[in-house]
Amino acid sequence: MRWSGPWKAWRWAPRAPRKLSRPRRLSIAARGPLNADVRCHLRSAVTIGIASLAVAAVVTLWSMLYGALWKFEWSWFYPWALSPYLVLVIVFVAAGNRSKSTQIASVVAGVAVLLFASFLYLDAMLVHVSSTSALVFVFGPLYLLVGGTLVFVTTALVGRKYVGGK
Repeated sequence: MRWSGPWKAWRWAPRAPRKLSRPRRLSIAARGPLNADVRCHLRSAVTIGIASLAVAAVVTLWSMLYGALWKFEWSWFYPWALSPYLVLVIVFVAAGNRSKSTQIASVVAGVAVLLFASFLYLDAMLVHVSSTSALVFVFGPLYLLVGGTLVFVTTALVGRKYVGGK
């Protein structure tokens, strides 16, 4: 029963059958250009990746200062230890708005670098304290740079297959 207006009484009228449309795909890439809401979510994914790299940089700086007994003396180890995070932030921003797979890759790589850096530096400074613990600041950034880039590229390539992106 539906109301057909104030001048007519209630009447029983069958509704026209709805046309069944083709089911929509869930993939963002299949829908065409990205709308503003999706772009906002994708930007927040890059923000999560960059924020995790910022936390990892703070952990690195804290462990360096802790190992130096809270005395800051300029050394080239500081830029060397913080350089993987800067390089990965540049990679995340450069590849940021290309597809959803790169967005997911930036989150995965950022969190992976955060976990590895936290384990590496905190373990060297707090758990296995020895005279050679400072070597982690020589080789750790190299591992983080190569590993973080490999995780980002691998996740982006695998994500292209499953998420659907260019």
